[in-house]
Amino acid sequence: MNAILTGFGILILLLTALFCFELQRRSQRCEQRRNGLQAVQHGISLMTVVQQHRGISAALLNGDQAFAPRQTVKQAEIDAALTALNLTTQADRALASSREDLKSLSEDWLGLRANVRNLEPAQSYTQHTDLIRRILHFIGDIGERAGLLEVRDRRMAKLLETLLMRLPLLVETVGQVRAMGTGFAAKGNCGAVGRIRLTFLGRRIDDCLSQIDPSLKDIGQDSQEKVKVLLDLLTSRIIAAEHIDIAPERYFQVATEAIDACLVLWRKAATMADIQLRAAH
Repeated sequence: MNAILTGFGILILLLTALFCFELQRRSQRCEQRRNGLQAVQHGISLMTVVQQHRGISAALLNGDQAFAPRQTVKQAEIDAALTALNLTTQADRALASSREDLKSLSEDWLGLRANVRNLEPAQSYTQHTDLIRRILHFIGDIGERAGLLEVRDRRMAKLLETLLMRLPLLVETVGQVRAMGTGFAAKGNCGAVGRIRLTFLGRRIDDCLSQIDPSLKDIGQDSQEKVKVLLDLLTSRIIAAEHIDIAPERYFQVATEAIDACLVLWRKAATMADIQLRAAH
């Protein structure tokens, strides 16, 4: 009888230890995901300021010198965003493998910054867009390494997918429309090729809007309205115009308002995700 009781006691201790271990593992996993979400947010901030630099450079290289001071300011903001992202990845062991990729991004940015005023408008657009594409991939890698794509809850998985893929793609596509349209506004025309490219980007924006998590519909109303205002302006004053008469500053402002509204939606969705991750802790 004593042996049975002893064995039973040992079993209870083992089960308790396993239970505590599992709780600790879940807690660490939850903390890792929350840290990853924070790193993703810094990545979104970096993408945003590089997008702004692309649009400002487009106007400047197409002849609008009023954008020159803003370009210098934006370059300092990009440097600061890279520093913040670097500090975040250093603070989490799960993101340590991202440091080499971030170092490569930083080097490419330094090269672009040093040479941007010597580029043709098309070269500037291409190099900026390539850099942003790599930042988007970097954001996805951070999310994957942090386990943000491994959650079992379907609603949570949909929300995180929107944060990591859907909304960043929407923001970047609107960013391309801002940069391209601002350059054409500074130039005064866009030509047949420009019209085709802008029309394609406009359709992609519509597709991106349709793929956003339905649970964000209520808090995403403002972003959808601001994006539609931009698309209407793009169609009527850029694509359909024989001669573009809208000021580059005005077009840049409307496009920026659309992007800012999408970023507000991203931050609200990130807050929802963080609350749910805390609850799962």
